[in-house]
Amino acid sequence: MKKTKIVATVGPSSEGEDVLKDLVEAGVNVVRQNFSHGNWDEHSKILKTLREISDEVGAMMDTQGPEVRLKQVEEGTTLLEGNEISLISSDVVGDGSTLPVDHPQLKKYVEPGDAVLIDDGQIELEVTDVGDEIGCEVIYGGTVLSRKSVNVPERDLGLKTPTEKDIEDIEFGIELGFDFVSASFVKSPEDIRKIRARTEEHDAEMDVIAKIEHWKAVENIDDIIEVSDGLMIARGDLGVEVPASDVPVLQKEIIEKANRKEVPVIIATQMLKSMTETPRATRAEVSDVANAVIDGACAAMLSEETAIGRYPVRSVEFMAEVLEKMEDYVKGREYPIAEVKSEDVAEIIAKNVWQAARDLDIKYIVVHTSSGYTAKKIAKFRPDVDIIAFTDRRSVQRKLSLVWGVKAYHSEFPEHVDEMVCGTAERLFQMDEVEEDDQLLITAGVPAPVTGITNMMQIRKVESLLEEKKSDQE
Repeated sequence: MKKTKIVATVGPSSEGEDVLKDLVEAGVNVVRQNFSHGNWDEHSKILKTLREISDEVGAMMDTQGPEVRLKQVEEGTTLLEGNEISLISSDVVGDGSTLPVDHPQLKKYVEPGDAVLIDDGQIELEVTDVGDEIGCEVIYGGTVLSRKSVNVPERDLGLKTPTEKDIEDIEFGIELGFDFVSASFVKSPEDIRKIRARTEEHDAEMDVIAKIEHWKAVENIDDIIEVSDGLMIARGDLGVEVPASDVPVLQKEIIEKANRKEVPVIIATQMLKSMTETPRATRAEVSDVANAVIDGACAAMLSEETAIGRYPVRSVEFMAEVLEKMEDYVKGREYPIAEVKSEDVAEIIAKNVWQAARDLDIKYIVVHTSSGYTAKKIAKFRPDVDIIAFTDRRSVQRKLSLVWGVKAYHSEFPEHVDEMVCGTAERLFQMDEVEEDDQLLITAGVPAPVTGITNMMQIRKVESLLEEKKSDQE
């Protein structure tokens, strides 16, 4: 079983039922819908199709967030190094001397000497003076296109998260039943709290994922982790907001911090970008995906590869292949979190589960959970043995689609723990997942089901559980 999950963005190349079904069969665990593009009717149709294909795959909506972009620019406009150019907020069509931006107050937030990056850093300007217009010198030139991104590294441009559009989209997403909302351009824990207030107001079982793509999010990462259900390291924008050479180290540090708190981390942006146009990835891209496994990420994400690429299914198949090979390579390594001591009962049981699975011949770790809490606790230790989670809530089943190493099934829980344990063993046997002489390492909360409590651990042979189930029925 592939332990590192795959998040795939759906777009024109993949929104049809046949391709979407092929993506799920190829190994997609979570489908992402980017609300920067498309309309509500289109997003509703995609989610409806996904639910018809699978009730196990998670559905994620990704907000547009606050952005600064160029307005209309004449086709073929090229900026030459050393030239002077002005950034303005009016609606004129841009050319080689002026570029209109959609932030009316940008001049309040920049100073001479600031770098202005256009199109994810493909073009760089330096601010020379600030008045009614923002005077700049072209440092690195190139062809400018309409609606390209504008970034000013290490400057807070006064943009609020979430935007009014984001709130409207989130409320629509709640109505549709998305499992995750990925919040763009988060800068502080308060941004996450605003979104969670909306989900709680509607009693929505929607996890909030913080996208780490702004330099202030890096500064506030510890506080953001505390209030988030997951993180997405969006390395494209992050590599513009901070020096690109810092991103690999930040990726490793953020993953380790989040894993200690059982907060899943998704690695995003340009994982297999060349496969947007070609059927093969570059060697550097393969290494990038492999390093996500080594770093301990819960998931890797595909963006344009599956949304607009020529080879969406092949991209997923290849990513799954790389992930599985790297998981085999790192098998047996002791994860740093295993060294951490705790007085929390659930944490101690989770660590003992990991140790027992390492030392004994265990087929599966079987978790019974109503909240996903137990599965996340165990997963953070990165056991070599696959984790099978049974939950009585469909929403939790889909949320666990983002958690490393967990395969979740929906199951109604009986009143008594013994009956529950025997029943899940019988189900695994009927699914041909286990044989009679296999050993299972079983956890649950007693009495069953108890949300948020893990206080039982058993090591049982499948054969004995089946016999116990049979005797109870006689």
